[in-house]
Formats: sequence, structure tokens, C-alpha cells
Amino acid sequence: MEPFDVRDVRTVIPFEKIILEVIERLGVMVEGEALRLIETQEPVARGLWEPKKPSTMARKDYRGKWKLWVHTGRLRQLITHKVQKEGQEYIVLVGIFDHERAEKAAWLEFGTKVTVKSGTSMPYKREGMKARPLFRIVCGTNGDVIEKFLITELNKEIDKYLPR
Repeated sequence: MEPFDVRDVRTVIPFEKIILEVIERLGVMVEGEALRLIETQEPVARGLWEPKKPSTMARKDYRGKWKLWVHTGRLRQLITHKVQKEGQEYIVLVGIFDHERAEKAAWLEFGTKVTVKSGTSMPYKREGMKARPLFRIVCGTNGDVIEKFLITELNKEIDKYLPR
């Protein structure tokens, strides 16, 4: 093995490129996990999502489509990811962006329970749809998986540039 001068590491290893590639792969992974949860309905089995109410099923034309986050499949098709750089940090966003249906995704994610003060001092309350968080579950419960993924992928990419 030839000697390796660590002072040259910044000129030899394109860190910015590596980080961007790994962060992009992370976005694909998290997006895939969100879609997997919709398909398997795992949050229902884990008690994280309440099933649709029978009254909802009867009132709407679900034709046996009992799955949450799925009615026509359009929301699921819109789920994507994007990577943004803010200063020295990269941020992975997973969700539905720049589309009129993004609001429906927000209703599912956070629910529709509303408490609003009207023109008087009396509060107005309405119980709506319960929150069925998807993106918060993916990111909140997979922190250790995400961390391990990043470490593994970064090491793999950096190793390509180190002498053997």
C-alpha cells in the first residue's frame, strides 16, 4: 500500500458530490417507506391509525376500499421527495408538493379537528377526521434506520476514493 497523505483528502474525495448522492438515495428510501406503509397498512395494525368509520364507509363510495390514504390512488401517486440545500445543510423533504391535492394529504397527516373563534368570544368546535400521520411515522420511528443508512452509504462512497 502506498502512503496516503490525509491533507490531500479534500482534493481527492468529492465530499459535496458524495453527500448529495447519498442524500438523494435517502429521499428515495424514505419515499419508498411511506409508500410501503400505505400499501401494507402497517400503522393500522400497530394502532397508529384508526380505521375508517363505518359511517364514512357507508356515506362515501368506497366500493370495498378500506385502506387509509387510498381512495382513488391519486395521493399515493403524488408522493415524492426532493433535496434542498440550506446553507451548509441538506434537507430531504418527502410528501406531496406543488399540487392541489397536497391539502388533502395535510388533512390526513394532521386530521381535521377544528377549534376556531368566530366573531364572538364563543369558540366553535368540530370533531373531524382523526389524524393518520404517514410522514411523521416514517421519519419519527425510523431515526435509527435513517442514521445507519447514512453512515453505511457515506462510508461506501468514501471508500471508493481511498487507496487500498
